[in-house]
Amino acid sequence: MSVGLFRSLLVASYLLVGSATLIDLAFPGLVPEAMRAVMTEAPSPVMPEPVWAQALVSLLFVMLLIVSLAGSVAMFLFRRWGRTVSLWSTAMALPVFVWFGAAVISGPAQALIYTSGICWGAVLSSAYWSPLAARFSPRR
Repeated sequence: MSVGLFRSLLVASYLLVGSATLIDLAFPGLVPEAMRAVMTEAPSPVMPEPVWAQALVSLLFVMLLIVSLAGSVAMFLFRRWGRTVSLWSTAMALPVFVWFGAAVISGPAQALIYTSGICWGAVLSSAYWSPLAARFSPRR
């Protein structure tokens, strides 16, 4: 994989998630009103009830997002620690999403998020198991 393709996939993974969010905000009709109403009224089965606990979970999510962005920037610049931070922040993000419960998104947004995940998987795997992995090693 070339450096340009690696960086393009990394940037694309973020742009695709952002595009998915924008699509659902710009075109709310893509999700039927009845489904939005049910999701608005339904409590999260896992999110803690007290407001302070919800704030704590949200704060942890924001901190994880900042760490993930830092890892992504470091991977873009081929910093040695970037791929480790990115791998661990990805692994830690998965259980955090459980706390937020179910979500209703449109089909186009789901397709973009799925494609983003594929791009991110390609970036992480090529950072470890491709000729690009040597760029993350300390220079001697």
